[in-house]
Amino acid sequence: MKRIVKIISILLSLLVLASSLSACASKEEQNQTDAIENFPVISENLSVNYTEHDFIVNNNSEYKIVIPRTFSENEMWAAQEINTFLFKSSNVVLDIKYDDEVQFSSESKFILIGKTKFLSNVGIVPLYNELGNYGFILKTVDKSIFITGASTVNAGALNGVYEFLRYQIGFDIYAPDEINFNKFSSIKLVDINITDKPDIPGYIGSSYLGATSNFMKRMRTTNRVDVMGKGNVTPYHNMLVWLPTETYYAEHPDWYNSKKSQLCLTAHGNESEYQAMLNIVFEKMYNEVMTYNLDIVTWTLMDNYDACECKHCGEVNAYYGARSGKLVEFCNTLSDMFKERFEQENINKEIIIMFFAYYYYTSPPKLGTIECRDNVYPIIAPYNEMDRAASIHSEKNANVKNTIETWSKICNRFGFWVYSVNFNSYLAPFDPFSCLQENYAYFASKNPVYFYDEGFTTQFTETPPSFNALKDYLSAKLSWDVDADVQSLTADFFTHYFKDASLIMYDYYTKYRLKLQILFENKGYTHNLNMDVYNTDFFEFGTLLSWQNCINEAYKTIEKYKATDFDLYQKLDKRIRAEALTVDFMILKLYKSYYTSVEYSRLVDKFYADCSTVGLLSGQMWRPMEQTLPR
Repeated sequence: MKRIVKIISILLSLLVLASSLSACASKEEQNQTDAIENFPVISENLSVNYTEHDFIVNNNSEYKIVIPRTFSENEMWAAQEINTFLFKSSNVVLDIKYDDEVQFSSESKFILIGKTKFLSNVGIVPLYNELGNYGFILKTVDKSIFITGASTVNAGALNGVYEFLRYQIGFDIYAPDEINFNKFSSIKLVDINITDKPDIPGYIGSSYLGATSNFMKRMRTTNRVDVMGKGNVTPYHNMLVWLPTETYYAEHPDWYNSKKSQLCLTAHGNESEYQAMLNIVFEKMYNEVMTYNLDIVTWTLMDNYDACECKHCGEVNAYYGARSGKLVEFCNTLSDMFKERFEQENINKEIIIMFFAYYYYTSPPKLGTIECRDNVYPIIAPYNEMDRAASIHSEKNANVKNTIETWSKICNRFGFWVYSVNFNSYLAPFDPFSCLQENYAYFASKNPVYFYDEGFTTQFTETPPSFNALKDYLSAKLSWDVDADVQSLTADFFTHYFKDASLIMYDYYTKYRLKLQILFENKGYTHNLNMDVYNTDFFEFGTLLSWQNCINEAYKTIEKYKATDFDLYQKLDKRIRAEALTVDFMILKLYKSYYTSVEYSRLVDKFYADCSTVGLLSGQMWRPMEQTLPR
């Protein structure tokens, strides 16, 4: 109860501030812009130090970008990103040179990206055990800037480039089409020395963050394939991809359950068949790892509950106290086989093997029966178990936390795959914000290999409703720094994303969250997965109309751009319209009887037209849009 009282108190305070500002903004002498400048949650100002060296003078620069001759994809992209945004901010494009084409000295004017041959000249040593795959070193040395990571793919160097741009030109990104940077004709070189890495490495956001490769990288996030392996085999739900029935069932029926929908990891007790299965899986994995230079390979069950029910599986499961015991044993053996092969072939390489602790593999083995090898980790995926509207430390999530803590006793790292979506309705109102920071801090404490926060699936499109754009923005920021100032970030987001409509949309957001928190506490409301959240007892007609009124007021604040900047008008209209979908949908779904058949049909047509405008392709998982509302 203390949690909900505290949250409601904060929301009420913000609501009073937002409302008072809204009233002030209605005075003749104060326009909407003035109100936004008095936004109730003030953003932090970035403190920037500059050297005495000119970086750009009168839209010209003597600087060059330097990358390794054997550059990675990320290093070249990082160089191009610097030029992309320097051109936008000051009409400058720098030459890109290879490190074997230039000489470095204290007088050099270079931005050196990645593992150039000059790192040792200035004593920069990027260590993988300190930076991992995503961390970076960003340092001003004399008149040059060095930016590097430690991994072979050098995602760290790319992340460091965005940090450099943040300090040098004020770069930040809020949406694929909302990027902030300062414009100038002359500026000094930034004086900086930062070594940093994400608190949650390999953060994978929803499909919105991954909608375009550019947006994903600029938010310093990644995707499932980049983290889990870019090979020929999908990294998730892949056991029957490694061992397809059409290839192996005729000769090896013992490898499969009775439905041929999952594997039998005991091969029905046939030891020779079990060894044959292990050998073929290993050879395929080894070829995949070496062909694509993978650091991680996965062994993940198919997406169904069809566990093998054979007698031998039952005996092994009883011994381990959970079905996951045999899965760990199988992965441990693969780990041993990789180690042995690497030693035989004198290959200096580390490999991580990951498996899904999901569905019937969720529960960990009984303590004392088995432990994961140092390079074998579970991907914890609490499908229906975790309530994302609640703290991981709350009673509601006690089972999930206990599962993670028990797994922690038999393994030292994790992947996490959690859910911020109601698959039955993508338009379901939800509030992951109250516990977002607290939960991310917990997951970060478990030394994750990566973290996937699944929201809308790829059936969705570019402008998400239900404040999902804000949620993904905050998630990306918190995955890098779980101690970030969430209120400041929220203010930044509303200011840049909704612009002139930021005040009224923030007012709506505060009322929206307050309602959901009250429902959560008093009626058990949650947006989780497949819950039916559409209930007139939850969302009264008057409440929905008041939300709709907020949105209508937001439309009015951007009306002026129709004549002066139509592109900006369309962009802001689409963002407001996306948030309107949640409210409009609930009114039509819950209060159809309040309208005549003609009125209702007209409103449904408008709803579908708005869905088309914002690009919402489906109202629920695997269902076409036309099934969302009856006409």
